[in-house]
Amino acid sequence: MAHYKEGVVSYKILNEQAYVIKDTVFSIRIAVEPLHAHEVDFTVEGETQIVEKAEVEDVLHSILLETYPTRTYTSNDTIPLTSYTSGALYEVMLEGKKQQAGSYCDVRNAKLPPKEWHEAFNMKEYIWFDLFFCHMSTVN
Repeated sequence: MAHYKEGVVSYKILNEQAYVIKDTVFSIRIAVEPLHAHEVDFTVEGETQIVEKAEVEDVLHSILLETYPTRTYTSNDTIPLTSYTSGALYEVMLEGKKQQAGSYCDVRNAKLPPKEWHEAFNMKEYIWFDLFFCHMSTVN
């Protein structure tokens, strides 16, 4: 899990014990539950279930947003799975007044890795989940 906030990325490994995958298919489910105005629970289900709390500024406007790849990934890649974001914010004129509007689709359709979103969309905060594989020789 990676949390970008105001110019700093904090990383946290959610599975302390590496999973041994014995099949060609590995399923992961990620869900988010708002707890309060500034706190959410993430549930990650794979070989085990992990629940992780996080403090975020904008729970009200944030969603789990899929990431679109630009190529096919391999087990040598760091694979972005999903993100929790309020999207790209823009100023628009509405009835003669400047308003703030957001777009989730602009972020997703850019096909950028989440670690680049803060630069491309001037985001202040968001969370994303990456999957990476390691060879058994590096686990032992």
